[in-house]
Amino acid sequence: MPVDPLWNSTTALELAAQRRPGALIRLGRQHRAWTLAVLGDRIGCSPATVSRLERRTRIIDLALVHRAAHEVGVPRHILVTSSWSRWVTLAMLAHPFLAVVRAVEHARHPSPDGLIPLTCNEIQKLFTTLVARPVHDAAHRLGWSAWRRRHQARAGHYRRQAANQT
Repeated sequence: MPVDPLWNSTTALELAAQRRPGALIRLGRQHRAWTLAVLGDRIGCSPATVSRLERRTRIIDLALVHRAAHEVGVPRHILVTSSWSRWVTLAMLAHPFLAVVRAVEHARHPSPDGLIPLTCNEIQKLFTTLVARPVHDAAHRLGWSAWRRRHQARAGHYRRQAANQT
């Protein structure tokens, strides 16, 4: 299927480079001389939703973005929502991963005296610094984590102690 010359235009390529799928959908809709209502009917939503999708005033369902782009003829290689989609997918997977690691850590290795148990935030920081992008050696990072957890345990101890005195 030949690609419409619209998608090779400077405007379309600039919008793609700026990662603006809503503006690309608007460009395609206007190129076809469709109203918001016409596109809304074709993708099964209201004209107001199409308007929000084009203006990106709200996070819209990614499937709806793809349906609208397909209807107005935006080529798949031009639609650049994939990096956003990857980010959202990773973010949705990160918390369950951290929660499972935390639960396993609590079950296998109870917290040593004087340290609070590992939290999801602490596990995320350790994972990032030890696995994703190590900057210092592992001993430095593990020592930092132990110091931080000890400091938090002491702070909690002193808060509880102060609360008991009042």
